[in-house]
Amino acid sequence: MSSLAIAGCGGNGQLRSEVADLQVSMEAMEARQTQLESRQGSTPSTAGLAGVELNEGNAELLAEIEQLRETQAELLAQINRRPPPRPRRPRPDTAAVYSVDITGSPFAGAKNAKVTVVQAFEFA
Repeated sequence: MSSLAIAGCGGNGQLRSEVADLQVSMEAMEARQTQLESRQGSTPSTAGLAGVELNEGNAELLAEIEQLRETQAELLAQINRRPPPRPRRPRPDTAAVYSVDITGSPFAGAKNAKVTVVQAFEFA
């Protein structure tokens, strides 16, 4: 039975899903291959499918398994070619207190107010 480890995929769930689906298909095909071999009186090869006697029933399965393996390899190559995810932008510190010099700026209200609300605009 084949095993597959997906590493470094970032957030690409669709490729992971496709690879997982292919893995399930491969396992089902290999199980069917073993079932066909046991019915025909041959024994499954311990080295995978390399030494299996070919006939009409399992030749198609072997071809399909090979196709799945090629597709799986292509998907893994796509995953490995993807650039690493960009680093996240740093978040502002919500506990920080900022001091803004408003000397000489226009204002509305009392000069000695206990609370000052500053609106800042950037015209680019």
